[in-house]
Amino acid sequence: MDIIRGIAIFTMVASNLVPYTLAGGSPDWFRFYGTFAAPLFVFLAGMMVRLTGQLRKRNFGYYAIRGLAVVLVGACIDAFVWGLVPFVSMDVLYLIGLAMPLCYLLGTFPIMWRYVITIAIFATMLLLQAEAGYRYAPNGFMLQAGLALDEIISQAELAQGWLIDGWFPIFPWLGVAFAGYLVGDFRIKYPSFANGKVLLATLGSLAIGAWWWQAEPIERFAREGYPDLFYPPTLAFFCIAAGVLSLLFYIVDRNPQRRIYMPFKLYGKCSLLMYALHVICISEFFVPLSYQGIKFAFVKFIWLYLGLMAILLCVAFGVNKLKPKRLPAAIRFFVGG
Repeated sequence: MDIIRGIAIFTMVASNLVPYTLAGGSPDWFRFYGTFAAPLFVFLAGMMVRLTGQLRKRNFGYYAIRGLAVVLVGACIDAFVWGLVPFVSMDVLYLIGLAMPLCYLLGTFPIMWRYVITIAIFATMLLLQAEAGYRYAPNGFMLQAGLALDEIISQAELAQGWLIDGWFPIFPWLGVAFAGYLVGDFRIKYPSFANGKVLLATLGSLAIGAWWWQAEPIERFAREGYPDLFYPPTLAFFCIAAGVLSLLFYIVDRNPQRRIYMPFKLYGKCSLLMYALHVICISEFFVPLSYQGIKFAFVKFIWLYLGLMAILLCVAFGVNKLKPKRLPAAIRFFVGG
């Protein structure tokens, strides 16, 4: 789980660097590279609720508190790093924080209803997008603008942003977390996914998703320069994402002890810290450069990206050496362990 989460971190940083450092925008093929990081995070968040519940019998209050802590981290990043009014749109940390206690509640339903609820979330996405439309970009408000709370609420279209077309709206992204919870049942029963059935399902999902993807007559936005291909999210995208995720499990489960996975494991062990640090680096160093018109060709961008990942790896290595289990609970939550 740490390795796959670390792979998500590794690809996500490239995607988030693109708007502020890459001249000319992302090549079409490179848009796929970081696109699946967010689905991985959300999916694994749901799966971990199932797995930790099996191991330690946690109650609803535990997941509610952890979820609230994740939401507060997201709000702090919005306010103090980006200078944005928090909670105007659904960011990925808001979504994960909300999903954690809701995944626990999902587990209180009979198994059949868990699947019905999950499918209903994706179906609701289709209905809401057809009825309300999908905006090119969600609303956002800078704190320095000094708008009053009632002005923000009246202009923000919160329901639209939270439910339909924010960065990670509840419909469909909560369904991705619920899907992770459901797959957690199989993970408990089959500790390794390195088998022929998983590979066959993977290839089938990728083939269907690729065909469906080509058949969809929609424009896939690059919101504010971010190259991810889930603006708007579609069923074809999630079909491909399911195949990518299961392929990762298949490959890593074949031999998770390989040395090549060690950097990813270190990233994954402190994923929340890695997320916060890379956002701070982008905001403090690369955003000001982009305002000055300083961006880089693709080859230089790759070296810049790898350099940042090397710095983050050093931090992750140092955190691992600290033995996080000996740290206070609040710090341990943020750095992992």
